[in-house]
Amino acid sequence: MAKVTIDKLIAKRLDDGKKKTAIFNSKELGGDIEVIRTPLNKILSLIDDVENLSTSDAMARNYELIYECCPILHNKELQSAYEVVEPFDIVPKIFNDNIGEINSIANLVLSLYGLDAEGIKDTVKKQ
Repeated sequence: MAKVTIDKLIAKRLDDGKKKTAIFNSKELGGDIEVIRTPLNKILSLIDDVENLSTSDAMARNYELIYECCPILHNKELQSAYEVVEPFDIVPKIFNDNIGEINSIANLVLSLYGLDAEGIKDTVKKQ
């Protein structure tokens, strides 16, 4: 295993800026959506206690997770056109309630933080 050096840590920092976005190819929408990393604190609050949520509450967390990380969904004109009350309610509307696609984009968001769907369970504190 290679030794970690100051130069490697500095190079890693420079590379980290390149890993802050991803593209989700949506079959439902027929195109690509940019997904960005947002502050870790926000993501942690959304995945906190995820194992103890009902399915509908967990899906609502996915909506908010996706909303937070997809800048295009923040557009007020878009939200108005879909007549959403809460901004993150745009997610199920634009994806036509396609649970599979919503879960896929949520998993892509989590992958930006080094998690996968199963990895979340490993980060939740057991009580």
